[in-house]
Amino acid sequence: TTRENQGSSLNYSYEKRDSELKTFEEIQMAAYLREQGQSRTQFVDTRTEEEFNCPFDELGLETAHIPGALNIPIKQLLDAETGTLKSNRDLKDYFNTLNFHPKDPIITYSTKGLSSALMKLALTKLRVRDSSVYLDGWPGYLAGITERSLQEEQFKSSERGEMEEELREEFERIMTSKCHHHLSG
Repeated sequence: TTRENQGSSLNYSYEKRDSELKTFEEIQMAAYLREQGQSRTQFVDTRTEEEFNCPFDELGLETAHIPGALNIPIKQLLDAETGTLKSNRDLKDYFNTLNFHPKDPIITYSTKGLSSALMKLALTKLRVRDSSVYLDGWPGYLAGITERSLQEEQFKSSERGEMEEELREEFERIMTSKCHHHLSG
């Protein structure tokens, strides 16, 4: 789908591709590959610094963001007077002050998707080719890792239950075996 804006001072043409929207599973895989040194994917969290750095001692996380994410609050990309995206020159200057690599894959996220979509627009303006949005954002990531953690616990619990059942059956078999009767009799 190709869209062109009309009636705005910002002129752009944009073609939406499904690969630009990421799922939780794709986020997990990208994070895993990055952790293994097999990918240079950058996660960009566009929430406020306070939201990003909020202590979060749950599910193996220390703070409330995807591990390894870079915090670029969306307000940093907006002109203070107009509330619109800064000029390309100002955006480039700002990005140059960060540990940010526009040639590597970039996945943006926020809370509800609006600021991550604005980040995607800013990256598109700068002709960054490999950027995408995780629309479910931090709440979706948190829900995904919580569900995964619960599934792991259920698996461990059911595995423990199966092992206990196998041990009980083995114990009963031994107790009813001829050898055991011989020993007890």
